[in-house]
Amino acid sequence: MMTNLEISKRKQKYLEESLIEAGLITPSQLETALQEQNSSGRHLQEILTKHGWIELQTIKYFLEKVALPEQSAPNQKKLEQNNNSIEQTSHREQLLPKFAVNLSPKSTLQFLFLVILCLCIASLTGQFCIYFLPDFPGREILAGIFNVDFEQNIPSVYSAAALLFCSFLLFIIAYAKKVAGEPRQMQWRALSIIFLYLSGDEFMSLHEKFMDPVHNTLKTSGIFHFAWVIPGAIFVVICLLAFEGKCDLLARQAEERIYALT
Repeated sequence: MMTNLEISKRKQKYLEESLIEAGLITPSQLETALQEQNSSGRHLQEILTKHGWIELQTIKYFLEKVALPEQSAPNQKKLEQNNNSIEQTSHREQLLPKFAVNLSPKSTLQFLFLVILCLCIASLTGQFCIYFLPDFPGREILAGIFNVDFEQNIPSVYSAAALLFCSFLLFIIAYAKKVAGEPRQMQWRALSIIFLYLSGDEFMSLHEKFMDPVHNTLKTSGIFHFAWVIPGAIFVVICLLAFEGKCDLLARQAEERIYALT
């Protein structure tokens, strides 16, 4: 007698062949769905309906009509429960408005590199004016506004905005996972909070507020002259331990978020 796992595998194989033979999905669509199933662990039916390639009712019909003769009543009940779970997940996703977000990693990298390059050129130009040109009205002000080594100026605003945007994207992913009933949404929410703090720290130099208390307490010097690196290093270690073994999983799941849910 076949085990439940063997029955499930044979049924999925038979379902795949039946859907392709009926012309309801293409081989390339099936290959894409299987790859996504291997990476995410989600049901094949859920993936097919999520992409809009086939209706859930059609899949349920095939599962009911082409079921293997070896399927027992308990297996049929479990199958119905799985179908209801998939239908509820699809219904929750349909309630949310979607907008397509098409981001090219190459184009995004080029844009960010261009912005950083312009800020660096502006900063170098300001320093050149201070050290090599005669004094003129507003020289120090303009140089300070674009100095990448200063806080609360245009370069720091850019850095803070970039980190804040990352926090926003992570929050959207966490919210989408919560609505879809998927696991590990707390990791995304924690990352969103971390990037939100980093954004505020970048603009307001919150880390420097730790310098004097830590320096006075530990009497730091040398490489620890900037004493804030000690609590900063502790914070980094805590994050590494908290997200150990989960970063790769989070990265794979991020690839699935082509559509942002709001």
